[in-house]
Amino acid sequence: MQGNDDAIEDVQAMENEALPKRINKEVDMRKFLAAKVQQGKIGNTEKDIREKFRKVYANRDKSVMNRVIQQVMEELNTPQPYILYTSTARIQDWLDNHSSDSYSIEGEYDDRRKMVGVHIKEGYQYRAVIAAIERYAKTGNKTYVIGHFSAPTKKATLESKRKQFIKEFDDIKDALEHCGLTTWPIEVMGFLPQDK
Repeated sequence: MQGNDDAIEDVQAMENEALPKRINKEVDMRKFLAAKVQQGKIGNTEKDIREKFRKVYANRDKSVMNRVIQQVMEELNTPQPYILYTSTARIQDWLDNHSSDSYSIEGEYDDRRKMVGVHIKEGYQYRAVIAAIERYAKTGNKTYVIGHFSAPTKKATLESKRKQFIKEFDDIKDALEHCGLTTWPIEVMGFLPQDK
């Protein structure tokens, strides 16, 4: 680079300024990753999509990564060895088309079971317990839960996630009983099938 001292100092000062930028939203990330797959630059596999996400969006929270990757895989019909339930509509669709029994999943009263039914994803047990306690206090109705999970990993299989799900409820129950809770208003009805 050539120039007088003043011009060189000006360039150095400008180089230390951050460029204006627009932070990518989740929809931008989804479109970017989907385009990479469609252009054949990465494979249409969860592994390839995840690797590209980590490379390009290294500082993003894991929850954002998982949400965006799931959206990309749904958009591109990425083959998966398991089923993920990403919306209440998808759960209801499975129940309507594949279940031999009917269930309530959105907090509706189930006349046959004389309980309120909900579905919850792993990690939301505390929220479900508080809602069930409030519901029981107001209506006297207990709540049944149908669980589902995010994608299994090498360390956390669907089976281990199911066991942990129940353990989490048991731990909450023990803590609340220690504090004086006398009626446990939740029953884990079971889990949505996720193995293909």
